[in-house]
Amino acid sequence: MGTRSTMAMRKPDGGFIATYCHWDGYPRNNGKILNEHYDSDEKVQDLLALGDLSSLRPEVGEKHRFPGDHEVCSTAAWRQLYDNWTTAYHRDRGEEWSTVAPQHFKDAKEWVDSMSESWCEWAYMWDGEQWLVHKITQDVRPGESEGYPLFDFAEIAIKKDAEMAN
Repeated sequence: MGTRSTMAMRKPDGGFIATYCHWDGYPRNNGKILNEHYDSDEKVQDLLALGDLSSLRPEVGEKHRFPGDHEVCSTAAWRQLYDNWTTAYHRDRGEEWSTVAPQHFKDAKEWVDSMSESWCEWAYMWDGEQWLVHKITQDVRPGESEGYPLFDFAEIAIKKDAEMAN
């Protein structure tokens, strides 16, 4: 079962560009990877330019076989070759770009609301200097005002998530 997440950054016009990620979206995995490896506007832009992702890894990487393509190589061989590379649905699996391209939203609420319909559990926002995280729920959380999602610093969410996992 995937723990779905979404990643976004603010555009110069004030809106957001975002993408979806299917696997390992919890803070101690995707949050940690984003925090440690995607720490500049350029790196985040390169990541989002891939469109929807199957899995996030420390490097954007290059076109490679999708992990389920065992006719080409074994799982162990695939991991040795590509395990540090992000796997994207269009680039690596050949899915139609129009169905997996990054999406554009007018504000954070529209982005988070849209991604909650995709069963995303975590939303990661690059603010130009650091990653912020929001736990997506179908219910309004205490303290939310005017329906806008509350974000916390990724470092705090990563620590809390790791403590809960132990």
